Amino acid sequence: MKTIIDQLALSHALTKEQYLSLLDNMDEQTQKYLIEKAHAVRSSTFEDRVFMRGLIEFTNYCKQNCTYCGIRAD
Repeated sequence: MKTIIDQLALSHALTKEQYLSLLDNMDEQTQKYLIEKAHAVRSSTFEDRVFMRGLIEFTNYCKQNCTYCGIRAD
């Protein structure tokens, strides 16, 4: 499993079969290794910075129906 996790950390992508294999064979040791690799990738990408985003609404009307939005159509 470490080989798959290492590949994921380098390429940021796996095949469907690799994802399924990783999930089906997840044990405590594999999970710990995955978390360590994820932390290393996050640290190398964002360091200790925090990024904030916000939505600026120009009206309170929208014809779209995005499930996350407070002004969605329904």
